[in-house]
Amino acid sequence: MAYESRLSLTVDSRTGEQRLRSFRGELNQTERAGKLTGAAMGKLASAISLAAAAAGGFGLSRVIRETTDFDSALRGLQATSRASARDMKALEDQARTLGATTMFSAKQTADAQQFLAMAGFEVNQILGATPAVLKLATAANMDLASAADIASNVLGGMRLQVEDLDRVVDVLAATTSGSNTNIGQLGQALAYAAPLAASASIEIEETAAAIGVLSDAGLQGSKAGTGLVGVIRQLSNVTPVAEEALARYGLSVADVDIAVHGLSSVLDTLQKANISTSDAFKVFGSEAGAAAQILANGSQRVREFTGDLTEAEGAASAMAQIIGGGLAGSWASFNSALSESILRLGRDQGVASGFQSVVDTATGVISVYNDMLPQFAEANDLTEDQADNLQMLADGLETVGTVAVLAIGGKLAGSAAAAGCVPPCASPVA
Repeated sequence: MAYESRLSLTVDSRTGEQRLRSFRGELNQTERAGKLTGAAMGKLASAISLAAAAAGGFGLSRVIRETTDFDSALRGLQATSRASARDMKALEDQARTLGATTMFSAKQTADAQQFLAMAGFEVNQILGATPAVLKLATAANMDLASAADIASNVLGGMRLQVEDLDRVVDVLAATTSGSNTNIGQLGQALAYAAPLAASASIEIEETAAAIGVLSDAGLQGSKAGTGLVGVIRQLSNVTPVAEEALARYGLSVADVDIAVHGLSSVLDTLQKANISTSDAFKVFGSEAGAAAQILANGSQRVREFTGDLTEAEGAASAMAQIIGGGLAGSWASFNSALSESILRLGRDQGVASGFQSVVDTATGVISVYNDMLPQFAEANDLTEDQADNLQMLADGLETVGTVAVLAIGGKLAGSAAAAGCVPPCASPVA
């Protein structure tokens, strides 16, 4: 018969938190030459039980996980933004508030803040821009980090100021609702087209309208962006071959100067000239020829769509309210609010930090067993006293384990004798 021994450890929920808080202090205060006290062993047992409870459920695992994820997001934000402690408090407060009151969690909001910081936004600019990014993400049904990345890229590409972010977000949202493209495709197209469009003094509304018309014709994403870039580039630097082709339609270089007439007016001129396909390729090249014909034939639509986008203020908010107003939005908001409650428990009330203390101590003990205590102490900047205490703790655990095995073995031997069985009928303890 094989016997299995198990050591059961329990945690008193009324005192578990206090034990966590005091455990590391007692470890540091243990005398170097002294023995590990029974009280310290009791606290270690409770701490190990708490760790086991976290691994096994009881809700603590989620508290640890979500608190850890949020802490990591904040640390990434701080490393990127180099914000002061005071500024980080403001950023955390915003992330927590938006996380508790919107579809997005505090961790997702902090990720969005980090993308804005990566784009060069100052702390005050991040605080001002983040709500607009949330509107775009909700309207586009996409994650916050991607929305922040796209919005900041477009803002920079069009050479606009942070104060124009609401305008950018509204134009992006209205473009996707009025043409056959989504935010991801539109962002990709603008990544190519925005810098050159800005150089040619083309506003974001007209640039987005042109991309929308190209998208309706099947040129989406990078194809729309490179197509528009080709059109702008060729009209800004007309070659002799292109000039000769234009002359056949009674057009001069000055007639197609975007800087003078604007993109929509030049497209109107090309549409009226009814340039052939072969001549379009002579003027715009093989890459932009198709895009030029699409835009010239759709010049009226480009003009009308530009007007619509110019009046797009509030479009992102309106779309966000509609999309976020369904059951999916309500459920996401519920989970975000629940995440804030979890952060209050894990971050504000110290459950996560207490658990971190347990994990750090356990890691140190394992380092003793791995014969790597000096390396662990150096890597974690431990004092000599702390390292010695970890050694004593490991020795104490080993002693307790040996005593427990002997006690269980003696109990099993006594039970076997009482049953009239003498060795070797009793199997060794498993």
